[in-house]
Amino acid sequence: MITLVNCVAPHTASDPGIPPPGLLYLAASVRQAGFAVRLADLACAGSAGVPAPEDFPKWLGEPAPIVGFSTMSNMLPYALEAARCLKEAAPKTSIVFGGCGPQAAVKDIMDQFPFIDFVFQGEAEHTFAEFLRRRDDPDAWSRILGLAYRKNGSVQVNPPPSRIKDLDALPRPAYDLVDYSGYSDFLGLQTSRGCPFSCSYCEGSLSRQQLLATHSIDRVIEDVRHLHRVYPDKKLGLVDDTFTVQRGRAAQFCRQYLAADFDFHWGIASRVDGIDVPMMELLSKARCQSVYFGIESGSDKTLQAVRKGITSKLICEMVPRARDYFQDVIASFIWGFPFEELADLEETLLLAAFLSTYGVRIQLHLWSPMPLSPLFKQYQDQLVYDPKVQSNIVSGDVARYESLIAANPAIFAPFYHVPHPAFEQKRQMIEGMGFAG
Repeated sequence: MITLVNCVAPHTASDPGIPPPGLLYLAASVRQAGFAVRLADLACAGSAGVPAPEDFPKWLGEPAPIVGFSTMSNMLPYALEAARCLKEAAPKTSIVFGGCGPQAAVKDIMDQFPFIDFVFQGEAEHTFAEFLRRRDDPDAWSRILGLAYRKNGSVQVNPPPSRIKDLDALPRPAYDLVDYSGYSDFLGLQTSRGCPFSCSYCEGSLSRQQLLATHSIDRVIEDVRHLHRVYPDKKLGLVDDTFTVQRGRAAQFCRQYLAADFDFHWGIASRVDGIDVPMMELLSKARCQSVYFGIESGSDKTLQAVRKGITSKLICEMVPRARDYFQDVIASFIWGFPFEELADLEETLLLAAFLSTYGVRIQLHLWSPMPLSPLFKQYQDQLVYDPKVQSNIVSGDVARYESLIAANPAIFAPFYHVPHPAFEQKRQMIEGMGFAG
């Protein structure tokens, strides 16, 4: 038996969450390799919320011989402390870490936290199953791509695996492992992985080698048919980084979806340069109800600096038009770039206010320095940790972890920020216009 822990922050009414497609793909691959697997999902921790780290072993129950933690950056401090408590309670349990959170600091994590036995880099559907088959053969560990382990007390980090190009070769995600009482009405469905763009604040294109891998539309429709049969009262959330990056493929999905006559409503993420009015019409006709746009800034200077590849003019044209076709439209912005001037932020806030008059939901986030992003590399020597200044991308109850975060900047960089002369003025400007960020 293998236990996989979905280490996520509690969901809220404004962010009810979607079951984790990546972990469900991993669970399906583990089962396909002949191993039993259980999903321990912190999203379903109940009204009491996520247990304190010292209570985690009790919440988990009888541990499997191998417990794998999947975590993003915002929950990495909690995951490490929970793993420490689990190791104390069950010393013979092998603890494995994976997911986005540990990717940029694999060796640091292994060096600083000896209770972590293994860390996996990259997509692990193939490599984790191989590890399970060879767990009792340490001599074989050096040949498992993406694996970090210890040999004679020294941390060894193998080269990362190549990206998985044929997603159709993967088994259907293990949707049956999910307790949907901990989630909203949305089921997560992944039709592609990766992003071909090079936004400088994002680490996705680097960590995923800018390769866009896709399921065939026939496979996607097959998975939708399965979900529709098993969970007819749910909605679909397509969790692709940007669903419309290949417009012909998006259109093919819509046409086959209509032909299948599903009554699922669904939502997507898109870029404003990846959608136009005919595409909006087709998406809406195929029962797409929500669209999320990563806008980032209302300043053309800032958009150019972060290599977003769009303009404020295009944003003003496309996002209001989307409200003609979709019930829910979300526009997400980032503030606090070190090079951003007060005039740039003012343009961002004015654009956000303009879009809100059309009923667009606004999200505003302080820039979080993601360790694999180009911007992090540019400013890493200027990072400062101040628990009072924290991006709401990684916000949460981190008071008990302050000393841990402060002592390990290489591991917890997303909790840091870059102070600059106009920073406090920017915060006051945001509060003065009624935005939270």
